[in-house]
Amino acid sequence: MIKVLQDRSFWLALLTIIALVIGVVQPGFSMDVEAAVGMAVIMGMYLISYGLNPSGTGLIEMLKSRKFWAAVIGLAVLYLDAFHVFPKSLNTEAVIGFVTLISWYMICLALDPGAGWRKLMVSRKFWAALIGLAVTLMQAFELALPEGITPDTLLAFVLLLTGAIGKFGLEGPPPEEFPELANGA
Repeated sequence: MIKVLQDRSFWLALLTIIALVIGVVQPGFSMDVEAAVGMAVIMGMYLISYGLNPSGTGLIEMLKSRKFWAAVIGLAVLYLDAFHVFPKSLNTEAVIGFVTLISWYMICLALDPGAGWRKLMVSRKFWAALIGLAVTLMQAFELALPEGITPDTLLAFVLLLTGAIGKFGLEGPPPEEFPELANGA
């Protein structure tokens, strides 16, 4: 039984069942198809990223995992949107951009975990994801956009940041600024 409680697949399945039950019984909960598919994609990408680079099997290791917290943030934003917590509901472009951003962030953390939480503030993947998240949520909080910026433009910008995250994850840590100093020369 303890092994089942430590299995991330079990918890992911349980969260999915809870989401389905809430969607049926909770008044005021309305999740569109894009957000429901987005939740499934985030959950699936979390399992894939965990399979690529397991970050421990215990509960404590799971709670220390940046991939786990990225998935939690992704699911939380989609849930909050379904409960109409934001002043304005996320449109299709925002949901697609957001889900793509969170998914690629998790996969790239699996490919290049970096130095963990200690170096988060200097992580290129983190800052690209944070900017993408901020741009995506601008619509939900009805922040005024400069003239001529449309939801399609925002989606293109978020997808560009997602591509940058992918590049950073695939190329690994940045090279040392002065490699001759790092080698003791």
